Amino acid sequence: MIELGMEVEDMRGYLGVVAASPRGGKWLILKDDGRTVRRAEHEIREFEPYEWCQAYEKWLEKRELL
Repeated sequence: MIELGMEVEDMRGYLGVVAASPRGGKWLILKDDGRTVRRAEHEIREFEPYEWCQAYEKWLEKRELL
């Protein structure tokens, strides 16, 4: 469930923070580059940095870079 102040990631992998509650079914997201966009709840998910780091570490291990 999406909440105000939550760090989220959209379907393209862009990060942002939920800045305002939904209007017309879309949350207002403040992106890292300063832009604001509106996204529906099904288009975003809570960002979990540890999940990404573990996947990246496995990728490095497979390529013997770690």
